[in-house]
Amino acid sequence: MNKATQTNGKGYILKNAQVFDGTGNNPIKQATVIVSNDRIEAVETGDVTPPDGYQVLDLDGRTLTPGLIDLHIHIGYLRTEPDRMRYERFGEAKVALLAASHVKQSLLGGVTTLRDMGARHGQSITVRDAVAPGELPGSRVIAANESVTFTGGHAYHESDGSWGMRKAIRRQVRAGADVIKIGQSDEADFPGFNPEELRALVEESHRLGRRVAVHVDKEPALGMSVAAGVDTIEHGFYPYEATLEMMAEKGTYWVPTITINRGMRYDEHTPTSYEDNLTRVFRTKGLGVGQARKAAKSMREAFEALPRCFSRALKLGVKVVTGSDGPRADKIPMDSLRNEVVKFVEWGMNPREALVAATSLAAQALGLETTLGRIAPGYLADLVVFDRDPLRDIENIDHVALVMKDGRIYRNDLKHPAEGGAQ
Repeated sequence: MNKATQTNGKGYILKNAQVFDGTGNNPIKQATVIVSNDRIEAVETGDVTPPDGYQVLDLDGRTLTPGLIDLHIHIGYLRTEPDRMRYERFGEAKVALLAASHVKQSLLGGVTTLRDMGARHGQSITVRDAVAPGELPGSRVIAANESVTFTGGHAYHESDGSWGMRKAIRRQVRAGADVIKIGQSDEADFPGFNPEELRALVEESHRLGRRVAVHVDKEPALGMSVAAGVDTIEHGFYPYEATLEMMAEKGTYWVPTITINRGMRYDEHTPTSYEDNLTRVFRTKGLGVGQARKAAKSMREAFEALPRCFSRALKLGVKVVTGSDGPRADKIPMDSLRNEVVKFVEWGMNPREALVAATSLAAQALGLETTLGRIAPGYLADLVVFDRDPLRDIENIDHVALVMKDGRIYRNDLKHPAEGGAQ
């Protein structure tokens, strides 16, 4: 069932569940979650007498988690390199159709909240405002609108100088941006913004109540960004040890976007073909042959180092959270986030930690930790039921049986009994 449904009564009773509340605590066995309107009313254990007017759903021991959160997606984009030039020729209508399709597919896969990290034609704002009142079925959208960068940088809205940066931020806020995305550096090694510009960007964004996400690939731009006080690092493939330590101390969140960037750009190539391909890309950006080859070699080394950096970040206590940088043209949007969570476990997290990274910790990165990312009274009723237990095997995250957002059910594939006894 893909059409949103809401009980004609007061809400839902989801009983006989294994509840993972998003905090990393031990799951609650044989639990009952009571949903009233768009909120979680109560989490109980043992037998609960259903109140009048509530629809009862017996989960038969299945795992119930908070809705998943993807902190880095481009809802109107096809994130596969061969499609890039074709995408640039898309008009507003085509981008809007892509975005509408992507938010719906993401929701049906259990991703109830998306943070869009830059869109053309203001489409992330448009889609956000259509999803919020229920006009368009889809994941909740936290929108950055247009990314802000320096002249010639990685984004659409270009500006220079500290006052130019403040003006650019004000324009994004006026357009409706929930968060500010800045493009500090691309794959080349040099930082784009100078320290004065970075300080102005962060200061103005925070003054206006917006968090700052920075697109940055490597050092020294990465360390400069953390020192300036940005809230989330997007990509950040090769941080120095000192930068990781600073991130842990400052509480900076890291959205490493492993799956698409390392996977699509590196793992699907040999090291030689990867460098050759990236050298060609850098040449189209105006770099000389020698510069392009040097930058491509540096990027390959960064991707090779990423697993070690990820492991070190976990040991230092850096807040690592989920973002897919999707969707790919050859994958549905949920596949990108699913693969990111699986990769987190492959590289050192346990399944419980990976699910925290995709729920309550991701909600903290948004500044929405009091309403999203947990199963607790007063929180929004964003819930996902899995036929098989992702706490035992993270790859069971594929087995979505039910999706609820804001107290409405958008997917219900419950079968009784659960597949494999909810294993």
